[in-house]
Amino acid sequence: MKAKLLDIAVCDPNHLQAYFPDDLTEFRASIEMIIGPVGGRGGDYFRATACSPSWFHNNILLPKKQHETHEQIVRAEFGRHFIFFATYDEDEIKRFVSDFIDKQSGSDWPELSGRLARYFQWEFEDYVVLKA
Repeated sequence: MKAKLLDIAVCDPNHLQAYFPDDLTEFRASIEMIIGPVGGRGGDYFRATACSPSWFHNNILLPKKQHETHEQIVRAEFGRHFIFFATYDEDEIKRFVSDFIDKQSGSDWPELSGRLARYFQWEFEDYVVLKA
């Protein structure tokens, strides 16, 4: 089974509307996607964060000073659901994501969507069916 990108939007992460950064080399954008199985009906909602390495460094790795006498110390952080781009280019972001999805396959939708969820936040991630 193969996956198909049904819809994609690159938008402001805070307001989910059109986005264009002031600085093309320091940015963060939300990638909102609907992905479904080829030949299937509909799709599931996935999302990821596109950002530059400098944005990640300045906003995630450098903690805010709690007090003016404290030094800023770089700490480690996981980068799950982040895709790093050197510069902002909406077309390149969409092309990269689309090409990545086109290369994924699985024996069925649960396997394939689980594989996609390693890279993108999936609406059904950690979903558990309750048994009565």
